[in-house]
Amino acid sequence: MGSCFLLIIAAIMKYISILGESRSASTGDHGMDDLLNLYRELGYTSVQNFLDGVNVLFEGDGSETEQEISLKITKAIEDKFGFKVPVIARTVKNIELSIKANPFAKIYRTDTKSLHLTMLSEVPSEKVLTEIVKVSSPPDEFTIVEKDVFLHCFGKYEDSKLNTHFFEDKLEVMGATRKWQIVTKLVDTAKRVEKEAAAAAELAKNTPSNDY
Repeated sequence: MGSCFLLIIAAIMKYISILGESRSASTGDHGMDDLLNLYRELGYTSVQNFLDGVNVLFEGDGSETEQEISLKITKAIEDKFGFKVPVIARTVKNIELSIKANPFAKIYRTDTKSLHLTMLSEVPSEKVLTEIVKVSSPPDEFTIVEKDVFLHCFGKYEDSKLNTHFFEDKLEVMGATRKWQIVTKLVDTAKRVEKEAAAAAELAKNTPSNDY
């Protein structure tokens, strides 16, 4: 009797993770190299920091959900460095979809500095969503779509009550916020890095070897 083999091929996925705000009294003395090495220890590849912030571009084998990755990295940071900070991981493609879904980007297209995106670790429950729609904080405004909170702040984001901790508490999930201009740059930069890597790989493939 012949043998039957099941071949499962996992697609390499490109992710961007953003770190939120720690509620710990101290986050210790750990540099970016320590953080990037932690991602590598967890099995992720092509790990790099970009846009001068705690934004990490990396690759995974596609076997984990975004929520699983987020929780895995959050726990690993707490176990290794001794403090808890929310980590939100999304595929580059899904962040692109979030960019297209922002209703405020169409309304305030000439004032993107007033826009922010709070990424959530998971879709909030119907119960908390029903309660949060009753919240009003004029002139600031927000709308929630799946795992995204789209914000429009008339003043400084730092002065608004619609901050990350507010949504974490009200929605009972983890979150991390970035300026809208940073969100769009994250995707643009990730796509540029991917193109450069593909071009380098193609060049290497077509370059004759000097080996004899």
